[in-house]
Order: sequence, then structure tokens, then C-alpha cells
Amino acid sequence: MRPCDVDIEVYQKKWMEYEWENKIPVDTECTDLKEYADLLCSIAKLQCITPAIMFCDSIGFLSANFYAKNLFDEDALINLSAEKIGNKISGWVRIRSKTQSLAINLGDRIVANQKRVSPK
Repeated sequence: MRPCDVDIEVYQKKWMEYEWENKIPVDTECTDLKEYADLLCSIAKLQCITPAIMFCDSIGFLSANFYAKNLFDEDALINLSAEKIGNKISGWVRIRSKTQSLAINLGDRIVANQKRVSPK
């Protein structure tokens, strides 16, 4: 995977077109929403396309979009919808792509690594 930038209108159009979706629960030791979003970018090699101003831990929730391409130039569209209750983050990571294998493999990578507290 490689992080890529994309225009929000193009992202939204692709989100509606792509049929394959892998929805995985957030399961992390992170206690900060921005920290978890950064962790996602690190472990899955994603580009966050949501403006940084939207990352405010004090409001207690976050919805952010991410984008990347694989070696075959296939798109991976990711949406994080999470909330912070106390010191626990819960929510969903949704991955959409044209191919089932990309959505599943990227989801497996996130599941295997999301418990880490800080990006490596």
C-alpha cells in the first residue's frame, strides 16, 4: 500500500461505486482519537484526507476518511467512525474497494496491529 491524496468528490463517488466492504470493530489500547487515526495511517500506510481541524479529542467522536493505493493501482477507501467514552475508544473502520481481496487483506492488517498504542 502507498498513501495517496484524492479529491473529496472523487473519494465520495468511488465510495458509492465500490461494492466490497470490510467492516471491522475498533479494538485498541489508544486513548486518544487522533492517536488512533495516526496509528491507522502508520499500520496500513494510509493518507488521511480529512482536514486536521476536524481532529478534536475534546468533542469525544471522530469521523475521518483515508485513502491509499496498492501496487496494482487499486484504490482502498477507509472510513473511521469512532467515539471516546471515558478512556476507551470504540467504533468501526470500514474499508471499501473494487476487489474483495484488497478489502479483506487490509482489514486483516488493521486487526492484527491496531492494539498498539503508538505508531511505529
